Amino acid sequence: MTTPTREITMPADTLFADELIGPGRGLAHGARLLHPFLHVPISGGAAIWDALRVTYAALDHEVVADVRFAGQTTSAVAWRGRCDGRPIRGLTMALLGETGEVVELRVLLCEFAVALPWRARLRERLPGLPGWELTPEEASAIVARVTDPSWQADTVAPFELSEQIRFFAPAFSRPIEGPAQVGLIIRNAVAVYGVCESGELLRAPAHVLRAKRSTLPMAIATILHVLPDGRADEVWVFMQAWPVISVFRQCLRARLADALDASFYELSGVDDQRARQERV
Repeated sequence: MTTPTREITMPADTLFADELIGPGRGLAHGARLLHPFLHVPISGGAAIWDALRVTYAALDHEVVADVRFAGQTTSAVAWRGRCDGRPIRGLTMALLGETGEVVELRVLLCEFAVALPWRARLRERLPGLPGWELTPEEASAIVARVTDPSWQADTVAPFELSEQIRFFAPAFSRPIEGPAQVGLIIRNAVAVYGVCESGELLRAPAHVLRAKRSTLPMAIATILHVLPDGRADEVWVFMQAWPVISVFRQCLRARLADALDASFYELSGVDDQRARQERV
């Protein structure tokens, strides 16, 4: 993501959720957290704050806010950090209910393969949380749905791409470059995750954010860096939750077949045995 001119550094032990809620909002009764690694939401204020702080502590690295977005019903902070020496990008979102309180927090990641050690450390600390894995039946149901030809046809990219476009997404370990390749990826990704419910369009200087929910179920958010002529030269896709994205990635890779070589899916120079055994 193109870094803003003014960089913001501050403690962020809730991955900026406390900042998004602020003193005038608060969490609604029954609010829930869509955690990046869990496909089961975490409900209730105390459980949400505990999970966020332990998640941050397990990263073992400071996070820095890059871009802030504020809308009528949604606000968000795009942030970055490092995991075992590798850069990682995240997005924290707050969605308001009718009373003005936050009814849902979402934490989404872009580089899921890089986050493998983070996930492993967190699972050791919070093994009792539900939703670390899909059951075989749940995974099979997702595969059956996204491989059904009636699920979703190919579609065009929903924004104009520059010749210098670079596309970062959870399914890949390095960026996709060039409008032809990026357009191919977008068409096939949409065909896999299907029809979505779109959220509020958020704008910040030179950046645009659109969040949506797929019925897989999966939360998705796309941040564009937009040139003065309106074309995007960088696209960052953030997703939640890990177990569903793992199946999504497998289906997308099968659909793309030989369009991308293995280097787009593998981390180079990975020494951690866990990363070799449990890639996204």
